[in-house]
Amino acid sequence: YPRPETGSFMLSFKSGEIVAVGEAMIEMAVTHEGHYRRGFAGDTFNTIWHMAQVLGSRYDLGFVTKVGVDSLSDAFIEEVGKDGLTTKGVCQVSERTMGLYMIELDDAERHFHYWRNQSAARLLADDETWLTKAFEEASLIHLSGITLAILSQEARQRLLNSLKLARANGARVSFDPNIRLHLWASSDELCST
Repeated sequence: YPRPETGSFMLSFKSGEIVAVGEAMIEMAVTHEGHYRRGFAGDTFNTIWHMAQVLGSRYDLGFVTKVGVDSLSDAFIEEVGKDGLTTKGVCQVSERTMGLYMIELDDAERHFHYWRNQSAARLLADDETWLTKAFEEASLIHLSGITLAILSQEARQRLLNSLKLARANGARVSFDPNIRLHLWASSDELCST
């Protein structure tokens, strides 16, 4: 593909939203003073966040996920809106919270510790009707191997059904494999997905 000219970026697809679907987590990153700074991150969330910073208001960009009903989830939703993303694809569920990870530094080496088993995002495909509606206006839907890995087999199938319907309605799907073997029950499950 030809490289775009510096400063120009053009997407060629029908008008509509660009959405990413997946898990955003609370990030606790150590600072040089030994304290931790709180942020929000996740592979597909980072992608759509950066797209919003580059594309600005030229496109409607959003994130599709589930979070908890608590002050940290509220802070996430507020920051998403301030950063130029729509929040209509963010659903709050009372029985779960956002996942959390901590970055520990060993000289220049980073080590990650995760607490995500009760992440609300693991429920993002439990309601196929809700998910299909979240993709309804999308021209481009971005997901990753982590998005698939955090879901049950049944939920994964519901996500694939919603994506198939979105594609039939003209949406394109972008997939980042981003394989994390420890998130899958087995390599057989990964390969059969």
